[in-house]
This record gives sequence, C-alpha cells and structure tokens, in this order.
Amino acid sequence: EAELRGFVVLEPAELIARRVEAVFRQHAPELLGRTEVQQLLDTLSRSHPGLVEDVTPRYLPLTSVQAVLQQLIAEHVSIRDSRTLFETLAARAPTSQAIEDLVETVRAALGRSIVDRLFEGSDTLHVLGLAALTETRLLNEMGDEGEALLSPGTLDALNDAAERALAEQEEAGHPPVLLTSPGLRAILSRLLRRNLARLSVIAYAEVPADKMVQVATELAIGADA
Repeated sequence: EAELRGFVVLEPAELIARRVEAVFRQHAPELLGRTEVQQLLDTLSRSHPGLVEDVTPRYLPLTSVQAVLQQLIAEHVSIRDSRTLFETLAARAPTSQAIEDLVETVRAALGRSIVDRLFEGSDTLHVLGLAALTETRLLNEMGDEGEALLSPGTLDALNDAAERALAEQEEAGHPPVLLTSPGLRAILSRLLRRNLARLSVIAYAEVPADKMVQVATELAIGADA
C-alpha cells in the first residue's frame, strides 16, 4: 500500500545498512589512520615502484600524507586514483609542504572526477557563483591571515546568504555546488560546511576545459546582495 502511494519502502536490514554507511561517511577522515595510509602506500609501491618514495619520506612525512588524504575524504573527494594523487604530490612537494596547498593542487589534478561526480557527467555546470563585491570584501577582510580576521557580522551575513542562495539553487533543480577562486575555495568550504554539509565548494582550476560553466545562482552579502 505504501509503495502504491509513492513511498520508498526499505527492509530493516537495508535501512540499517544505509544508517551505518551514513555514519561511516561522516567519520571517514577519522577512520583513515596511519595503518590504513601505510597499507595504501604499500599497495601503490607494488604497482608503481619509486613513486611513493618520491613523496614520502623524501619530501613529506607520513603524517602530512595522512593529513592530505583526510582532508580530501572530508570533502568527499575519492582517493581511488592513487597514482594521479601521488604523481601530483611528487611534483608539488619539492616546492611546498603546506597541507592546504597540497590539497588544492591534488584537487586540481583530480578535477574531472570531482566535477563528474557532482554534476553526473553533464557538459554544462550550473553552479552557485560568488558576487564580485562579495569576493572582494572577503579577500580584503582576510588579508594574509585567512578566515581568522573575518568579523562576526561578515560570517553571519555569509552563512545567511549561502543558505538563501543554496535554497534557490536547489529549487531550480541544480546541484548544490559553489564555484569560486582558488584562493577562497578551502576557506569557504570550511566556513560553509559547518552549517551546510550538503554544499560542495570547487575552484576554477578543477573545472575541465571541455565543460561549460553557467552561474545559475549568485551568492551575495551586504550591499552586493
């Protein structure tokens, strides 16, 4: 009767499995410990000898590799393409060991898989965009210190504007994805993910050249709204 009325009916075992999976995904970064990272490195070493050594311990300690992988997982980025991931780290680590910089570089290398997952392979990406004056305001307030210098008023306005824009985006049937500049991507992801877990934030560098971008909804705060 429920199915005839259009409801989705789940068996108890399936419901439990879905709940367990949701909890697992929520805490996946915490479950990726040193042992799991070492197992990943050992597997990759067997198929691509020398690649792992080009990253760790030559330039990055195991803890840094773990931090990069955990941050990617926290933002639902698949790490299955471990060869591309470590080739990117091997190229970038000699000049930068900053975790956030390494994560952004890896994300750019994995851009096609990230975008295809979020937009289900569509050639046109209908995204949330950051209004020009809003972007300028955020960059001016942060300076070189990042989000630590954003005022409480700006943070509240940003979250309120994001909630409104996200609701408009979803009402139009578009994916909850915000496209922004590389310098703001990680910061906005951290700030907005706390209250809007379903929102994904990607950078221009992650968008493949053969994809067309269309700003369907604009996120604006203050006088720019």
